[in-house]
Amino acid sequence: MIKCISCNKIIPNTEKYSRFLCPNCQKTEIIRCLACKAKNISYTCPSCNFTGP
Repeated sequence: MIKCISCNKIIPNTEKYSRFLCPNCQKTEIIRCLACKAKNISYTCPSCNFTGP
């Protein structure tokens, strides 16, 4: 099950999403739905509390 870190929505396997390591700590994988990414909704890394756009 894949969830968006910004809105906590479950992302279906058929939907595209963004997946990358935290730019600050490089330890936690950040997953964002395309809607949150397009709206620049912020996210917070659970490992280091880095907040990104």
